[in-house]
Amino acid sequence: MPKRTKADLLKVHGITRDQLNAAATKGVNIWSDADLAAHLRTLGSRIAKDAKISKPVAPDLSSIESPEQTVAEIERLILASEVHDDIKIYKTKLEALKIAANVRELTGDLVPVGQVKASITRVCSAARAELLKLSSDLPPRLEGLPASTMSALIRSSITDILTRLSDETGNLYD
Repeated sequence: MPKRTKADLLKVHGITRDQLNAAATKGVNIWSDADLAAHLRTLGSRIAKDAKISKPVAPDLSSIESPEQTVAEIERLILASEVHDDIKIYKTKLEALKIAANVRELTGDLVPVGQVKASITRVCSAARAELLKLSSDLPPRLEGLPASTMSALIRSSITDILTRLSDETGNLYD
């Protein structure tokens, strides 16, 4: 039969090395499963009797507008908390929000800021080019025409420009 190690005892009983050493210090035969199990049953709850436990507060979900606001709120709660267990809970919530944000980014619900800035720059550049083109193309076409015809040509040119810009913005995140 292979020799059992302390690591095996830790796995079997689901305890830490400190708990195992504390049991050995108290005179418990740690190599006997029955003795160690009996000792662990006497330990009771892992929460100290004088531990500060805060009452859970239900978050006001109506005020949450974005994950960034939620992250900022949780960070504020972490800094304000004096209870170690609460900080662990807030840390878990932050990790869950990070995973949710990653999923939303992968599905296209969230777009990175750099990509948005690049897209806006591209649309603004296209709008600028179209307006400059309009100012140089219209005068020769409008020369000598009556006002009603000029109005129709200007309206038609503006509609064409807006259609092209709309198509450009429609293709931003495809």
